[in-house]
Amino acid sequence: TTLYLAGPNLHTLVNKINEDLNALSSWFKANKLALNVQKTSYMVFSNNHIKHNYEIKIEGKDIMQVTNTKFLGIYLESQMRWEYHTKYVAKKVASGLYALNSLKFFMPSYTLLALYHALIHPNLTYGCMLWGNSYKKFLYKIQVLQKKAIRIICHVNYNTSTSPLFKDKGILNL
Repeated sequence: TTLYLAGPNLHTLVNKINEDLNALSSWFKANKLALNVQKTSYMVFSNNHIKHNYEIKIEGKDIMQVTNTKFLGIYLESQMRWEYHTKYVAKKVASGLYALNSLKFFMPSYTLLALYHALIHPNLTYGCMLWGNSYKKFLYKIQVLQKKAIRIICHVNYNTSTSPLFKDKGILNL
């Protein structure tokens, strides 16, 4: 089912949100906590590209609407496409891949595998239950980088099949 909010229902919802935010702000003050309104934002999750402009306020100050934000290390998007987060993961994996590539002539495979598990693997697994089912076009670059990493670890050519390498090293491919 789809919930369409318009007219009086939308106005009532926005008023309720503003009341709850002001109550939350009062609770923060009563408990000697601070809320930085300039760093506070809200997001409307929707499958369309329309930007909604609701008047959400805390203590009379407008809260900015955003289409993406980083929350607990994961980039969330209003359309839940995971484009920003997969680009972020690819960038982190690429930096770990650079470290592996720099050391491939000086370190044995078991050391490179330990580096993989320290530098690359955590970026692939953190929040993967959320973003791992993203569009294939967003995941493709990460998959290519992971394949490069396993080839470096195993000291094989750039065109070697990676399926047996992943199996041999006990690594799940993305």
